[in-house]
Amino acid sequence: MAMIKTICALVLLGLILHAEVRKLLKRKKEKCATCGRVMVERPVKIVAEGEELTFCCEHCAAAYRGRTTHSYREH
Repeated sequence: MAMIKTICALVLLGLILHAEVRKLLKRKKEKCATCGRVMVERPVKIVAEGEELTFCCEHCAAAYRGRTTHSYREH
C-alpha cells in the first residue's frame, strides 16, 4: 500500500513539473517591451492605445508609464 502511495505521489509531482516547464517554455518567447529581457516569471501587461504591452516586472512597466504620454490600463 505504501508503494502505491509513493508511486502516485511521484506521478503527481511529475505532472506538476511538466505543467510548470510548459508554462516557462511558452513565456520564453515573450520579451519585455522596455528592456528586452526574456520573460521568466509572471509578466506585467498594460494596454496602451489598444495594443497590449508585456513587461518583465513592475519596474519596467513604471519606466514605460513615466516616459509615455499614451493612455494605458492595467491588464
